[in-house]
Amino acid sequence: MLRFKIALAVALVFAGAMAEATNTIIAAATPAVAQQILDKLYLAAGQYAIKKPGLEMTKENMKVAAYYPARNVIVLDEKTYLLCRSLGKDSSHALAFVLGHELTHAFQIEVKIAKATTNFLSYDQTYKVETQTEKTADINGVFTAFLAGYRLSGVVPKLLPKLYEAYGLTGRTLRGYPSLEERSQSAKEVLDITDKLIDLYEASSYMLAAGYYDLAATNYEYILQYYEGREVYNNLGVLYLYQAMEHYLPQTDRFVYPIEIDAATLLKKK
Repeated sequence: MLRFKIALAVALVFAGAMAEATNTIIAAATPAVAQQILDKLYLAAGQYAIKKPGLEMTKENMKVAAYYPARNVIVLDEKTYLLCRSLGKDSSHALAFVLGHELTHAFQIEVKIAKATTNFLSYDQTYKVETQTEKTADINGVFTAFLAGYRLSGVVPKLLPKLYEAYGLTGRTLRGYPSLEERSQSAKEVLDITDKLIDLYEASSYMLAAGYYDLAATNYEYILQYYEGREVYNNLGVLYLYQAMEHYLPQTDRFVYPIEIDAATLLKKK
């Protein structure tokens, strides 16, 4: 009996070591590209007051990707990683869409307060994450990806059907999982909103230069509902100062204050 217990203990230790070694191999071999993309997304988001989440791989293959606020970690399914990599020239853009979505959750106060684990595929209330929170994560994720240099308009419509097929959700209606049609429509809305925000930002620069401060400020304030970028806050502050200076002598006072807009932005279409 003693020998059996010793053998069992050795076997369990060996199995645990093998599992740990396997996870280490996955973590060392596959996240290199994914980590680089996450780093670029974090820099583009500019929310440095919030610690950058870690990135882990998993063979669970149940969620596509998830954010765990208790550990401040994004967990990416190996299946999703390999699927994105199979898209060739679009692989980085596809992965940026998935990681950008979960990175946004790391910035959301409601997710941190609820300590709610998110799920890329599921909008289920079981995860204590409202549908609106998920849509906001889609919008900000796409927007951040644009800022980081990734282009998703032609990638997302191809990626979502592949994800649903890979996870056995095509043509099925499961509790907590939006249909492919619903998620595709939501993604289209997100991409339309993102394009609109970029157009508004570019138009605001011309409005500011032409002296239409009220219109430009309205555009920036609208953009801030979706994207709280440094350049947007800077330019909006400049506009507020210009508006205040209208109560003085703009012919002379405008040369006194060292104010200028931030033209160095990634908010542009390539």
